[in-house]
This record gives sequence, C-alpha cells and structure tokens, in this order.
Amino acid sequence: MPTQAFWDGSRRHELLIRRCPRCGANLHPRRLICPACGSEELSWIAASGRGVVYSVSTIYRAASNARQTVPYHVGIVALDEGVHLFTRFTDDGGPPDIDDRVAVRFERQSYERELPVFAREAT
Repeated sequence: MPTQAFWDGSRRHELLIRRCPRCGANLHPRRLICPACGSEELSWIAASGRGVVYSVSTIYRAASNARQTVPYHVGIVALDEGVHLFTRFTDDGGPPDIDDRVAVRFERQSYERELPVFAREAT
C-alpha cells in the first residue's frame, strides 16, 4: 500500500508527508510522483503537525451508522510545510474559523487506526 508509511507514522503519533529529494517540494502523503519535477524517488518526512484552517464545513447528518455523533466538522488544513490535508476537526468549543491556527492530534478509531485530526492551538 503506497500510504502504509503514513499510517505507520500515525500509529506512532507522527504526521508524515512526502518530500521530493530532487527539488525539495513537500507533497501530500498520497503523491507517488513529484508534480514539480517528475521524480518518482519520494521520501517520507515528519511534518510539524501545525497549520491554519483553509476551509471548514459542519456535517449535520451522519453518512452511515459508523459515525453516530453529529454535528462534526471537516475541512482542509494548510500545513506550515505547504501541504493541504483534508481532515476532521475536534469539537473543542465548536468549529474552528478559517485562518485559525491548529495542531494535529491522533484519535483511535474503531477499526484500529490512529486518525490524525486537528484542534485549535491554545492562544
């Protein structure tokens, strides 16, 4: 599985992203080829786990019985490394606002995975 290293990192509470050693571009974890230079020789690096909220949406109806708790908040985080990740936000006081600073947390899911989620940073 091309993303196994990402999930292994999550199990260790470490947020991993891809990096192109040839041109230095930081990339989404699912990238297999660098869009900047075409290299297929990508490596894994630890991200800071910090960034800003790029977009946010509140879900009021569960997509399946797997998630009973609604509402919940999803969106995109722009990591400090320049990578954008789709994520779920913790519900610490409601949804975050766009441009709020957030940091990664890891939540154990019922299917035995540690899922990276984001929460507002303390001010």
